[in-house]
Amino acid sequence: MSNKNTKKRTSDSIAPFNWCTHHRFFFSMRGGAHKLQSTRPPPPLPDQSPLTAARVSLSPDLKKRLRDLERDLDRLKARIIREKPPAKMWLPGEDKEVAGPAVVRFQDGSFLHEITKVGKPWERLCMHVSLPTVAEDATTADEVLQRMTTIKMDDLCRCLMSLMPMIDITGLKLTGSASQPYHASTELDFLIESILFDSVKKLEELVLEGLKLQMGTSTTRSSANSTEAAAVAGTDLKAALSESTASRDWVVLVVLIQVRDPKEDLGTVGELMIGLIEAQLGENGALQFDIEGVHVAGLNLGRHKIDGRDFMWSASMKCCGGSDGSGSITRNPDRLFPCSI
Repeated sequence: MSNKNTKKRTSDSIAPFNWCTHHRFFFSMRGGAHKLQSTRPPPPLPDQSPLTAARVSLSPDLKKRLRDLERDLDRLKARIIREKPPAKMWLPGEDKEVAGPAVVRFQDGSFLHEITKVGKPWERLCMHVSLPTVAEDATTADEVLQRMTTIKMDDLCRCLMSLMPMIDITGLKLTGSASQPYHASTELDFLIESILFDSVKKLEELVLEGLKLQMGTSTTRSSANSTEAAAVAGTDLKAALSESTASRDWVVLVVLIQVRDPKEDLGTVGELMIGLIEAQLGENGALQFDIEGVHVAGLNLGRHKIDGRDFMWSASMKCCGGSDGSGSITRNPDRLFPCSI
């Protein structure tokens, strides 16, 4: 049974753009059941919320639905505040004193998350994770990765760094002034952040596997025939979409992840990775989501090539039993970038 978490969705419409041309991904729902009219509502009065102001031009049924959404959002926020464990500020090299990971949030929205189960040869590691963004019109990570490899690797690197910039925290002393509070500015941001933090445990396992792949010590097998594997993945995707109703929406989050060592002045460990999270949103407007899969990908920066071409490696974990459930890691076939001319 999947773990469903009640989350709020936005009613704001966002115009889609081609992500690689504009160096941006945009939020794009699949299915029209949740889309409101594209006309922008009148600006709210000082004592009104955007949802309250939007009721002025809506039908009675939609007004009732908005009231229900606001009530569910208030309950959700109260639940998260009540259940969220307190964050602990820690310094590089400091021993852990409390159960659970420590988190530091920076002014650019990126955050530092300590990995809870670190294997040899490391003693402690943490993930520096960028603000998440959402892939345009995508239902699976496979679609997003395939789209990424249609451009040259250097262009992809520039695109990702422009889209999700991360401050360099190497040598940074994590005092109170080093971190800044970050608040989601919209309900859409709140939903995206909720999906991300619900997937952090899975990302930990995949990031450690990614380090092993970068070091050449991974024992996870990769599919031998990438063409056959891609065909099977496409068939599975079509079957999944045909079984889902038009009222179900899918979303794929994308983040950048840099592993760092707190005992070495937060120096980098390995190379930058790309994290992807597949989530299916609530049915018939329900404020819920299911984490369907979590993935990590990386580039062959400065290493050997395949037939003279740059490539992207990736590993996946299909979620079973929610964010804390167990899942097996699968090494995916490498994806080739276009030939450099």
